[in-house]
Amino acid sequence: MLNRRPLECRLAAMKRHIVLRITGLTLLIFSSNWHAFASSKGPESMEYIKLREVVELSEPNNPRPRFLQFSPSGRVLASRQADGGIILWNWEERKVERSVTLPIGASDVVVGTPFAFSPDERFFATCHSRASNSNVVITVWSMAEWKIVRQFTDDSVGLGCIALAFSATGEKLIRLTERPLGSDLAELIEYSTKDWTQTLAVDLANISPRNMALSSDGSKLAIMGVSTLKSVPVPLKNGNGQIIRKPEFHLQIVDVTNGAIISDRIVSFRADSFTRLEWHPNSEQVFIAAGQGLYHFDLKSSETTILASPNYGQAQVGLAISAGTNRIYEGYGGEKGVLRIWDIHKKEITFSGNIDTSAIATHSEQNIIAVASAKKITIFLAK
Repeated sequence: MLNRRPLECRLAAMKRHIVLRITGLTLLIFSSNWHAFASSKGPESMEYIKLREVVELSEPNNPRPRFLQFSPSGRVLASRQADGGIILWNWEERKVERSVTLPIGASDVVVGTPFAFSPDERFFATCHSRASNSNVVITVWSMAEWKIVRQFTDDSVGLGCIALAFSATGEKLIRLTERPLGSDLAELIEYSTKDWTQTLAVDLANISPRNMALSSDGSKLAIMGVSTLKSVPVPLKNGNGQIIRKPEFHLQIVDVTNGAIISDRIVSFRADSFTRLEWHPNSEQVFIAAGQGLYHFDLKSSETTILASPNYGQAQVGLAISAGTNRIYEGYGGEKGVLRIWDIHKKEITFSGNIDTSAIATHSEQNIIAVASAKKITIFLAK
């Protein structure tokens, strides 16, 4: 019988105990001892935030989960594995629901967004480099029957797929790829989920893209990339070892309806597969967690401001937005890793804790977040 009580109430009603279970090689630890894990109070006008640990999912064979995403209903949590595979957790029932492997020879090492759920949870899609024996770059599963319904191939030079997203209606699947210098092939490609035909192809005006994010209304894409004209992906040096040309990084905004680039801005922060982008709920502002910190870009004014520093360096970065609670969750991984919560309107920190944070996902019930760190995922309630 379906339990229709709100998830937060179901979690609160659970007894205080710890359960250990072995599922294959995966150890799961569940704790409902809702101690305050960490808390911080900002200015008097800010709310007081606490994080309470609810569930810990241990992944001993996954040194550092790099990407997390809840399904739209929040029932399933997908986690990217070190070998490129993906685990789909039924986290509330504390069990692994599915394990997904990539095609032979495929890799997602340089992929910014390695998988995505469709809004209606009909489909789950994975994104990776070309498979060695088939040139497959995207695989789409039906979540009802859990069978492959479509595989997209690409035999052109490039990285295959480096990010993907379903449109807000679920009628489109959007793919981002990289092409070599001088290529006239499109880097942004859109497919219909009705018949899987290509419906849009956009040349991103001489940038090599690294990651993207779709606005909440589905009208715009924010894309971070490296210029392929005025610079190269790595700095050039002269005979004395001095840098003579630095890479030039771009933030592009693309109108998804007609495929037009409506903004192309040179920025000071690095773009790579660790770069994370999230849209403000109003679809007019973008938050970017990159190597130098957390940035805010306003589409109307074209102004970019830095919100958090010092920089993340080479650490894995997590970024997620909870529109219902007006919160930004941001942090980075490592022994000195940090998790911060921001007020999305005031752009002020309401929580900061020493929590190893290599990836973040927000649940549909808003107060629930998943945080990935070394060999584990922790589910928190943010109150």
